[in-house]
Amino acid sequence: MNFLPSIIAPKAHRARAYLCAGITPYYRAGLDSGSEASEFVRVRAREFRAFGMPEDEMSRLEIVSHLLQCPLAPF
Repeated sequence: MNFLPSIIAPKAHRARAYLCAGITPYYRAGLDSGSEASEFVRVRAREFRAFGMPEDEMSRLEIVSHLLQCPLAPF
C-alpha cells in the first residue's frame, strides 16, 4: 500500500520525501542528542532509538507530527 499515496496525492508524497531527505542527515549525525537540541527532541529521539527505529523512519514520523500540529482550517 506504499504506492497509494503517490497516486492519490503525488505532490504531497514528493514533498514529504523531500522534507525527510533533509531531516534524516540530522538524525544520522546524532545532532538530536546535542546541547543545541531541545529537551523534547532529545527525549523523543532517545525513545525512538530505544525501540530500534531507524533514522529514516524517525524523519517520517517527525514530518507527520509537525503536520498534525498545523491547523487545517482558518479561524
